[in-house]
Amino acid sequence: MDKRLEREIDRQVENYRRAMLYLARTCDWDEFKTRAGGLFDYLEQVEALVRERKFFQTFFTILAFLVVAALLITGWDPGDDPALQRFKQNLLLMALAASSFELFFYINFRKYVEIRASLVSARREAFIRNMLQDFRKYAEQQMMKAA
Repeated sequence: MDKRLEREIDRQVENYRRAMLYLARTCDWDEFKTRAGGLFDYLEQVEALVRERKFFQTFFTILAFLVVAALLITGWDPGDDPALQRFKQNLLLMALAASSFELFFYINFRKYVEIRASLVSARREAFIRNMLQDFRKYAEQQMMKAA
C-alpha cells in the first residue's frame, strides 16, 4: 500500500475516533452506533481493496508466467531425441498441473470472499457492540474524573 493511501486511511480513522470520543462524552449512543457502523464499513472497504489487490497481483503474475511457459513448451521442438520428448511432455504436464492449481486457488478465493460477505452483518453488529462497550467505559471514567 502506498504512503498516500496509508495517510488517507489514518486520517479517516482519526476523524471517526474523534467523532466517537465526542459522542461518548455527550452520551449520544444512537449517533455513536451510526458512526461505529460507518467506521466498520470503511474498514471493510479498505480491507477488501487491499486483499483483492494483493491476491490479483500474485494471481496475474503466476498466470502470466504459466502462459509464457506453456507457449515456450508448445513451441519448442526437441527433434528426434526421445529423452527430450519425455522432458517436453513432463514440462507440459507440470504446466497443466500448475494451471489447475491456479484455477483452484482462484475459485477458493472467490468462495472465501462470498462467505466473508455473507457474515458481514454479524461481524458489523459485534464490532458496534464492542466499540459501544469500550466507549461507555471511557465515558464513565471521564464522568468519574469530572466529579
